Amino acid sequence: MTSSVELTLPGDRLTVFLINQSESMKASLSEYGLSIAEAVADSLNLYLQKLYQVRTTSPGAFTGENFAVSIFGYGGAGDSVRSILQIDPTETRANAECTRHDESTISSDNVHPVFPFWLKHAAGGKAPLCSALFEAYETIASWSLVHHSAQPPQLINITDGSVTDGDPTIATQKLKSVSTDQGNAIFWNLQLSADGSPVMLFPCEDAMDAAPADLVSLWLSSSPLKSAGIRDVLLEFPEVSKLEGARCCILNADLSTLVRALACITRLPLP
Repeated sequence: MTSSVELTLPGDRLTVFLINQSESMKASLSEYGLSIAEAVADSLNLYLQKLYQVRTTSPGAFTGENFAVSIFGYGGAGDSVRSILQIDPTETRANAECTRHDESTISSDNVHPVFPFWLKHAAGGKAPLCSALFEAYETIASWSLVHHSAQPPQLINITDGSVTDGDPTIATQKLKSVSTDQGNAIFWNLQLSADGSPVMLFPCEDAMDAAPADLVSLWLSSSPLKSAGIRDVLLEFPEVSKLEGARCCILNADLSTLVRALACITRLPLP
């Protein structure tokens, strides 16, 4: 007999991160003393550490028995797209090479704490997002063929908004056509800004009337926010008052907003 716990598990899931690692990601988030690139790396390392803790202490508690993560970086040396990390669904142990001592922090017993990390920050060159989208398409298409009864894969683009190789609204059309029995792939854009512009949480069309063209392009490429995801959004962002016509998009985010967004999208309770 199937237990109620098993019935509530989300089952097989795939999350693909696309990380902008271009020159413009060097912009400083002065409030935090970090560049955008550093803030993104810290946030993803926090997420991956939490995922590792959940898998080792409470298997299936939040992510089901099969939860895969793929991370691609775009930009940097050669303006290329690189596979940074692939976490297999059966991965349960941290690699010893993926740990470091935090030299800037001393614990109460005067020992440098050990923090696992999977992603180093990088920033240089152009921002070939469209090339990254085509690379991600191959990953999610192959995965969806095998996991056709699973929840649709989620793709999360974390960027400052720069794109140097075309229109992402076109490049995402094929990507968002990938589907499982439960629906089409979901594409998120999380855009960070260093200029202090007001954060735009899950904006609707009328909120984009005066937005810069590059942000409008990101908004248009984002998937519509489905009714099934509204509950998760309201739990993490109770200040949002309007979600009708909203898209899976946050613009002008700061570091704390990025961490909240990752908790909302992945359903892992990040601090």
